Amino acid sequence: MYRKTAMLRAQELRYILVSATIGLLIGLIVSYFLEFFKLIDNLRLALTSINLYFSFILTLLAMFASYLIVVSLAYTKTTGCGTHIIINSYNFRSGFIDLRDTLIKPIASAITIGLGCSAGLEGPSLVLGGGFASKISQVLDLKPEAMRTMMISGAAAGLSAVFKAPLTGIFFALEIPYKRDIAKEAFIPASIASIASYLTLVTVKGTETLFPFIPKIIIPSIHDVFHSIILGLLAAVVGVLFVKLHHKVTYLSKRLSVKEYFKPIIGGAMVGLIVVINPYTSGTGYEVIRLTLENGMNIQPSIIIALMLLKMVATSVTLSFGGGGGLFIPSIYVGALLGLTYTSIFTGFREIYVMAAMASLLSVTSKTLFTPVVFVAETCGPSSIIPTIIASTISFFASGLNTFYEDQLIKEAYEEELALEEAYIMAKETKPSILEDIRARDVMTVNPIALNTNKTVEEALKDIRGYNFRVYPIINNNGELEGYITLETLLSIPKWKHNIQVGLAALRTPVITLEDEPIINVIEDMIRKVEDHAFVVSSRENMKLVGVIAAMDIIKKILQYITV
Repeated sequence: MYRKTAMLRAQELRYILVSATIGLLIGLIVSYFLEFFKLIDNLRLALTSINLYFSFILTLLAMFASYLIVVSLAYTKTTGCGTHIIINSYNFRSGFIDLRDTLIKPIASAITIGLGCSAGLEGPSLVLGGGFASKISQVLDLKPEAMRTMMISGAAAGLSAVFKAPLTGIFFALEIPYKRDIAKEAFIPASIASIASYLTLVTVKGTETLFPFIPKIIIPSIHDVFHSIILGLLAAVVGVLFVKLHHKVTYLSKRLSVKEYFKPIIGGAMVGLIVVINPYTSGTGYEVIRLTLENGMNIQPSIIIALMLLKMVATSVTLSFGGGGGLFIPSIYVGALLGLTYTSIFTGFREIYVMAAMASLLSVTSKTLFTPVVFVAETCGPSSIIPTIIASTISFFASGLNTFYEDQLIKEAYEEELALEEAYIMAKETKPSILEDIRARDVMTVNPIALNTNKTVEEALKDIRGYNFRVYPIINNNGELEGYITLETLLSIPKWKHNIQVGLAALRTPVITLEDEPIINVIEDMIRKVEDHAFVVSSRENMKLVGVIAAMDIIKKILQYITV
C-alpha cells in the first residue's frame, strides 16, 4: 500500500514538473514568435504608409505564401484556424500534433496576419503551445490520456503567454474541447503551465496589458443589468451570424471549382480589396479594440456596423482560402464594435457595456462560458465582471450549440464513442470515399428489439431478460419511434415505480437517420451528440422504426474496408 502511494506521488510530481517545464518553454517560444511577427508587421506598416494600395499586394502575397509554406512543408496540408488543430488533437488524436505542423503553421500564420490579412495571434500561439507539449509528451512516452492533457495544457500556456492572461489560459483548456462540458483532468497541469508561461513572458516583455486597463470599481445598477441582458441577446444574434458566415465561406471555398493554388490568390484579392476600402479591418485589430475601449472612434453607428461586417467577411475569407491564424481576437473585435454601436445609439459611451459585448460575443462563437469573462477582466480590468457574466451567460445559451469549431463535442465521450471517432478519423485519412459509399442500411440491424411505450417498467424488464443489448428503442402502437431507453436507466427505477409505463420513464432523444443516408452523416451526427446508437426510420414524417445502428457496427464495417 505504501509503495503504491509512493508511486502515485512520484507520478504526480512528474506531471507537475512536466507542466512547469512546458509552461516555461512555451513562454519563451511565444516571446520569440511575437518578435518575429512584429518584424513582419512593421514591414507592412512601413510600406502601407507610403501607399495604401500596397495593402492589396501584401494580402495577396500573404495568402499565397502562407498556403505554399503549409502545403510544401507541414505534415497536414490544411490551413485555417489554429484552435481547430488543438480541439481536433484533443478529441480525436489523443493529443498528437506532428512537430512539422508545430513549426510550420505558426510561421505561415505570422506571415498571414503580419502582412495584413485578418486573424488573431492566438491561433499560432495555441499551435506552438499544444504542439511542443505534444512532442515533449511523445519523448517522455506518456500514455495517450496523459498526452492529450499535456497537449491542451501546452495550448493553454500559449494562450496565457500571447495575451498575458494566465486565468484565460486555464479556463480555455477546461472549456474549449466541449460545448456543454469541461475537461476536468486538465485543471492542475493547465494551471501550472499557464502561470509558468505567463511569468516567463512578462519577464521578457513586461507586464503591460493587451488593452487599456480600467482599474476603477463600478457597482452595477439595475439599468446596467438590463443593458447587459439586451447586449447578451444581441451578441447571440451577431455571434450566430458570424459563425454561419464563416461556415458558409468555408463551404464555398471547398466547392470552388478551381485549382487549389488559385484559392489563396482569390482570397488574398478579396481581403486586399476590403483592407483598401477600410484599413481598420487588417491584421489583429488590437488598435481598433483599444480605440473602442477609450471611446476614440468618433464615427456614425452605420459606419461601425459596416466595419463590423467587413471584419467578419475578411476574417472568414482569410481562414477559409489559405491563410492561418485564430478566431478568438476577431470575435473580441466584433464584440467591441457591437458594444460601441449599442452605446452610440442607446446609452452614450460606457466601457463596461463594450466589455460585456466583447465577452458575450466570444462566448457565442467559441462556445465557452467563463473564458471570455476572465479574458476581459485580465486584459481590460475587473470592473466589468458582473455585466460580462450576465451578458455572456445569456448569449451562451441563447445561441444554442452554434460554434466556429465543428470538432467541439457536446460533452466528454466514453469508450465506444471514442472508438467511433478514431475509426472515423482513420477512414477520412486513408479511404475517405467509403464514408460516402456506405449507407445506413449497410450497417443497421433490421427488426430490432423494441419496447412498446405502453408497457410497464416491470414488463419491459421481463421482456429484455433474454437479450444482451444495452439500448432499447421505444415505439408506439404504430411502430413509430418515440425515443430510447438504456438498461441502466431501467434498472435505476425504484421498485415502487415499476408499474409506470416505459414511455413515461426517462426517455432519451435519439439520433435519427434514413436508410439511404451516407454513413458519414450518421457518424458526424452521433459524434456531435455524443451518442453510440442511431435509429433508422422509414421517413422523418411517420418515424416508423426500421433499424438500429450501434457504433460498433459502424466500426466493424469501416475496418472491413481500411484493413483490406
